Amino acid sequence: MDANRLHALEAYDYVLPKERIAQVPARPRDHSRLLQLSRTGKSVTVGQFFNLPDCLREGDLLVINNTRVIPARLQSDHGEVLLVRPTEHHCWDTIVHPGKRFKPGTKIEFPGGVSATVLTQSRIGRILHFEGDIQSLMEKHGRMPLPPYIEREAEESDRRFYQTIYAKKAGSVAAPTAGLHFTNRVFEALKDHGVEVARITLSVGPGTFRPVKTRDITTHQIDPEYYSCARSAWNRIAAASRTIAVGTTTTRAIETISRTGEMEGYTNLFIYPGFEFQITRGLLTNFHLPKSSLLMLTSAFGGYELIRNAYRHAVEQEYRFYSYGDAMLIL
Repeated sequence: MDANRLHALEAYDYVLPKERIAQVPARPRDHSRLLQLSRTGKSVTVGQFFNLPDCLREGDLLVINNTRVIPARLQSDHGEVLLVRPTEHHCWDTIVHPGKRFKPGTKIEFPGGVSATVLTQSRIGRILHFEGDIQSLMEKHGRMPLPPYIEREAEESDRRFYQTIYAKKAGSVAAPTAGLHFTNRVFEALKDHGVEVARITLSVGPGTFRPVKTRDITTHQIDPEYYSCARSAWNRIAAASRTIAVGTTTTRAIETISRTGEMEGYTNLFIYPGFEFQITRGLLTNFHLPKSSLLMLTSAFGGYELIRNAYRHAVEQEYRFYSYGDAMLIL
């Protein structure tokens, strides 16, 4: 397919039956299905996620995103508030609903004696200035910010399952979903196989669910997201015989660092077909929404036709899609 067609938004559309969208996680986590693709041989291997160590080789390095999802969805007396990112002292950029109730100057009341004042509109919603213990508010009354295609209210169990077992650094409003499949059993098996692990952080924002709307995808802009990586971790990543990114968030972070040399900052790197990967040699990812930047990144790494065929296979074989769905390993 020529570059012009690869840059057309419609090239990333596909039909997905609604019943293929996973509404609950696999239990145990590592019993989700795993589709392995070979970029060179174009072969497809089917297994379960606990087979991952058998798909890798000694010396491989998995790079995982250790961000932690915060229970950012709050209910106020004026409607719903989704905390996205702190902007300055006691202030947060938020997405609110219904927006007409959150006019600048409005005072908002939350449970537990916490209040906020709407300061101004922002690019994504409203800037709120909080008074009271917002951390306690989130822990006691906040709900996990499940994506909109999960058509149910977040439950207490989602605090555990919509979170990787290695989550550490709070700051995301969406999970790095490729990591949701990992268990201690899998990590132990990876170690036995001589596969190493390095950690980076990228705070995932709500833009991860936002579909691309420009007909020419090259004009789309990604929302900036904060990332950080210890220099010692980066040295291991750069020296690895084969670096395998766990998720699109990890991919964007390490490809940003490989270009800028900056161990910390904000990235709006948009990866689509034609992109030249400098550090990523393998990708573990879930199945993504049509017309999403995540699908475009996956297509850039795996090759458009290979990914197109893999998605067709996954639909026909009744794989589970999106955040709580199954996984795909591209090598």
